[in-house]
Amino acid sequence: MSPSPRPISSASPPSTPAPGSCTPRHPNSSTKTEAPPEGQSYSYAWHASVAKDPYRAEISFKEVQPAYDPAIGFTPRRNFRNWSPELNWSPRFSGHRWFRGVQISGDLDVNLTLDNQVIDRNLQFTPMELEFHSGDTIELQFFRQTENLDEEFEISDGVFLPTGESYDWLRYQVVYEAAEQRMLSGRIEFSGGDFWNGDRRELNMELTLRPRPGIYVQLASEYNDVDLPEGSFTTRLYRLDARTQFNPWISLSNNLQFDSESGELGWQLRFRWIQKPGNDIFFIWTQNWLDTESGTRFSALDRRGAAKIVRTFRF
Repeated sequence: MSPSPRPISSASPPSTPAPGSCTPRHPNSSTKTEAPPEGQSYSYAWHASVAKDPYRAEISFKEVQPAYDPAIGFTPRRNFRNWSPELNWSPRFSGHRWFRGVQISGDLDVNLTLDNQVIDRNLQFTPMELEFHSGDTIELQFFRQTENLDEEFEISDGVFLPTGESYDWLRYQVVYEAAEQRMLSGRIEFSGGDFWNGDRRELNMELTLRPRPGIYVQLASEYNDVDLPEGSFTTRLYRLDARTQFNPWISLSNNLQFDSESGELGWQLRFRWIQKPGNDIFFIWTQNWLDTESGTRFSALDRRGAAKIVRTFRF
């Protein structure tokens, strides 16, 4: 509905391959502007699920053939099939002094070529997610990731992972999250373990303040320390999200973000006025700065403003 600030690379949770822009682009990935190769042009998917408290199971399947060409938009990848099964068990405790319940789950996401060769595979297992009566949760997770690189991959500036290699690594993650009904809440997440052919430590923190209805402020940081045979690097990201709801019809939000990988500081301001349901006025302002090594700490990159009027006619 509104333009976003300039994309800023950030550290991602260990269920995804890497910090920054760390997902390799496979040769069969494509956009609408590229001509599809020769071959069959079908794409189809199905999904099935079953649930009976406290159990739940589901499975998804998708296949995109080599010559698939979407009529609208783009397809991120061709010539693959994807399987995504998931199992979940969530028993509730009766009369326990501290705990309300526990969740144990596992899910798999695997991409294969059409001749069933592994492109990438992500197995996530949660042996414990404890929920307190207060709404706080403690979670322990394990991730097993497999990636086969078809082309050289630059994981960070000047750090390249060679083509033709197959990588397999195991990571763990511990998370504590405070219940959001408090005026002050937060989340802290630490993960460690293997990463590609090296290792990685990650620490993410969030602090959320709701001093009164209509005011929301969140401070967040992400830190990654990556050590690979090809090179070592760290990434840091800081984010401020401040929102004000003056009344049910008028709101103002500010989003400020800085990351060390790109050295960019981005700011977005968005004003929204709902004149009546279906009729809205938006004003958006975005500005970006670059952290340089010159005398100027931050130099302006660009600034943009936009206005949008929405009208709904019913007949």
